[in-house]
Amino acid sequence: QETKGFFPTVGAALSRPSTIGHAVLESAPSMFGGGALARGLLKAAPSVSPLVAGAIGEGAVSAGQTAEQIRQATPAGNLTPVQSAISLGSGALTTAFGYGGGKLLNRLGITDIDQWIAGGRPTLITDQAKRGVVARVVGGIAGEGVFEELPQSAQEQVAQNLALDKPWNEGVPEAAAMGMLAGAVMGGGAAIATRTDAPRTDR
Repeated sequence: QETKGFFPTVGAALSRPSTIGHAVLESAPSMFGGGALARGLLKAAPSVSPLVAGAIGEGAVSAGQTAEQIRQATPAGNLTPVQSAISLGSGALTTAFGYGGGKLLNRLGITDIDQWIAGGRPTLITDQAKRGVVARVVGGIAGEGVFEELPQSAQEQVAQNLALDKPWNEGVPEAAAMGMLAGAVMGGGAAIATRTDAPRTDR
């Protein structure tokens, strides 16, 4: 919390690995909450792919969390229409990042944890991914950490700052760094579960 800047925060977290584990544990309830919403969507609309359902579930939970964090930081304890709109916009961006990152991982043949929780298992579709677990883990770390959680965490922090009339970049590098590290751990772990015989879900 005392460290400022992206790379200093990464260095501080790596020197204290338990902080990354705590970040993963803090993210787990919202991740499984988004997965529950995704499974509900898949049950109600079977034609929707796990990729789309997972992204929507993640975005919905993110919008709710952002709104609640803004509400708690507001003296009156209420959300203004502008703050509500910012929360919804942030959730939409999270959905977009989740969809884009998941689609990239699908094309690389690497498990996207949001689709995995939603009930889909992407097929290994590239020679690189078929080389072994190391390639899958590295891809999962990069995909979930760099391409999904880093920009998601950054834009969520920006949204909170704008809604609370704070400088737009306050805490953004630090949030991006911790989001990336937590996503890397989750993505790398999920990639181990990738199966060569699983159905494709990148529709």
